Amino acid sequence: MSDPVLPADDAARATAKATLAGARHGALGTLDADGAPQVTRVAVLADGPDVLILVSALSLHAAALAADPRASLLLGEPPRKAIPSPARA
Repeated sequence: MSDPVLPADDAARATAKATLAGARHGALGTLDADGAPQVTRVAVLADGPDVLILVSALSLHAAALAADPRASLLLGEPPRKAIPSPARA
């Protein structure tokens, strides 16, 4: 089986930069105190090579990041009208 991860070439880097430059929202994934994943929508802004996210010091994800800085960020715009979906554990 071939490796599904392709090497980053100039076209891939240009696509990533354009995606980041145009993004205004993202989904921030962190780990809560029990190690369970939690994902929240955040505002994002590209600032040169850095990505800035709007995080309130009172939020659950701020506490999670203070305890464990590992995180993921999925960039994308929210739909014009959010469709709620019930979650079940």
